[in-house]
Amino acid sequence: MKIQIKNVGNSVFSNSAISELSRSGFPEGTIVENVTFTPSNNACYWSNGDEDCVAYVGETCIIIEDEKPKKLKDTSDSITVGTAAMSHLSDAQMEIKFDADMAYTRLNFVKSLLIKYTDTSQFVSRNELTELWNEVIERQKKWN
Repeated sequence: MKIQIKNVGNSVFSNSAISELSRSGFPEGTIVENVTFTPSNNACYWSNGDEDCVAYVGETCIIIEDEKPKKLKDTSDSITVGTAAMSHLSDAQMEIKFDADMAYTRLNFVKSLLIKYTDTSQFVSRNELTELWNEVIERQKKWN
């Protein structure tokens, strides 16, 4: 994907972000190629070699070329892998004091989740999460 750095939002945030991008060697008007686009937050990521950079479509950049146009997935019944992992880690943190078995189940679920989905910004359906949860439960039954 190719973007152009541009102060589209003209807000306090976008003005500040444009200044930061300029300090990183990407002044307004710069064309940046080979960026990674995350539709969930409209963010474009890349590295200048020394630091990681981000620009937001509609705020601090515009898309010039999308080499692989993608149909956006309906995410109304989905959450990101990262959100699911953080939720279960938070629950495990609380449960470890009074239900260690459930806490360990949650930890095993998060490990399985991160092995299966390495991109934590990827959306997964509640059905996919339930299937994975059930697989973890079945595996644990075999261990006990």
